[in-house]
Parts: sequence; C-alpha cells; structure tokens
Amino acid sequence: MSKRKHINTNRLRVRLVRNLQRARKSFAQKHPHAVELLKNKGIEIGNLREHAKKVLASGLVAGSILLATPTINELPKDNLARFSELPLREREKMFSQSLKIHLVTDGYSLAPSQEKEISDIIQDQWGITAVPILEGKRLNHSYGMIGAEQHLPRYPGDAIYQHAELQQAGMTPGRGAWGYFVSSKNELTDEVIQKEKYYVAVQTLYLPDWNTNWVALKEWYKFRKVLVINPENGKSVVAVIGARSYGAFGFI
Repeated sequence: MSKRKHINTNRLRVRLVRNLQRARKSFAQKHPHAVELLKNKGIEIGNLREHAKKVLASGLVAGSILLATPTINELPKDNLARFSELPLREREKMFSQSLKIHLVTDGYSLAPSQEKEISDIIQDQWGITAVPILEGKRLNHSYGMIGAEQHLPRYPGDAIYQHAELQQAGMTPGRGAWGYFVSSKNELTDEVIQKEKYYVAVQTLYLPDWNTNWVALKEWYKFRKVLVINPENGKSVVAVIGARSYGAFGFI
C-alpha cells in the first residue's frame, strides 16, 4: 500500500501569499486606471475584502458566470487534490481571496474575460463546471446583490408549518413561476425539500428573446441548477431556479 504524501500547509500558505502579491502587482501594471479609480474612492487593492463587506453577494450560474487567478493557476496541476485536503474554512478563505482580486467593476456587469477567469477558479478549486453561457443561453446578470425570499409551496395544500426551517420567512400566496415542485405531499422527497430550500428567483422576463421564445425558455430554465457564491466568505451553494423576479436589477 502506498504511503500517503504529507502536505505542508504552511509552505502552501506562504506560496499562495507570494502568488497573491504577484497577482496584485500584475493587476496594478495591467490596469493602472482601475487602481487609480479605486484610490480615488479611498479603496486600496489590499483592502477589497473590507470594502466587499459593504457591497455584495454574487451569483454564479450554470448558465450565467465568472473568473481564474494566477494564485490558482501557478500551483501544481494536482492543486484540486491538494485543496481538497485542506480544512473547508481554509479553502473558502482562499477561494474568497482569489475571487475578490478580480471582482473590480464599475457596476453589476462583468467582462467576458472576468467571467471566464471566475469559471476557471471554480473548476480549479472545487472541480465544479459553472459557466456564463450554457447551450447558448445566459441570464441578464452573473454578478450583483442578492436578497432573501419567502418559501414556495412545494405541492398543493403545502403550508408554512410543514417547512422545517425559516418559518419566519413566510410563504408566497401562490405557486412559483414553474408551478409546484411535486403534485402531492406523497411525492415529497429530501431532494425536493432541498430544491425548495435553495431556490433562486431570476429575471427571465428581461431576457432579450423572452417575448418571442418564452415557451421554450420557460421550460429550459425550469428548476435549472445554478451556483451561487458569496465572495465575502467564499461559501457557495448549488441552487435551482424556482421563481421569477420582477425587479430589473439584482438576482433576487
């Protein structure tokens, strides 16, 4: 039996810090205008973490997002295996730092290159394929503010007291845009419970071709899986599209 190789986490951490410093220097050289803009707003590149606390939680969608960093790409090819052996909190911290190096934007839009780089980070660090465009379709936003929603009725006759968590959030008076998750309580499974628990509302009504192709698009987006990430703490969740949002900005 082969002996398991010991990973020196201190050495890995030092290496990541050095790569992070090189990435910051490279960013300043390639995007001096962005650095100047941040300075004018009183934000240093090294303080983006603190600034992000005041701003956002972003969503990455398997039909809609994001970015790869030298911090990750300069590591050995088996970096996914190495990262997977680190404590979850440490992985999330590294993930958050990697994302926030690139999340510099004047609004809620990311350039295609940024979206590609974020997709690469997700793949490298978590082994998850999340892309901004899937089968030629994408959401209006891949990055922005996100808020809380009420519970959705999972089946006819569902009531808020039958939801185990966050009953204080209440429940919508009607079904979601894609109807009930199942047709009766007897069909309720743990998978269905998790889908409703982690659903998002998106602005399909504002898709450029919604009015001309809404029948096909509605079916395509129904309970479509998306990856939602909070860049402040590196935590993420696989959710499903369960409702429509009528606001023109933000995910939910």
